[in-house]
Amino acid sequence: RMLETARALLVKELAVVQVRDEEIVEGELEALFAEA
Repeated sequence: RMLETARALLVKELAVVQVRDEEIVEGELEALFAEA
């Protein structure tokens, strides 16, 4: 039970980090295109 909860939290945390990284990459790409 405890392990399941820990795994669920970890999966959720990883998903949040992944979304944040994608937004950062997207923002950097837009900045590059704006400069070009």
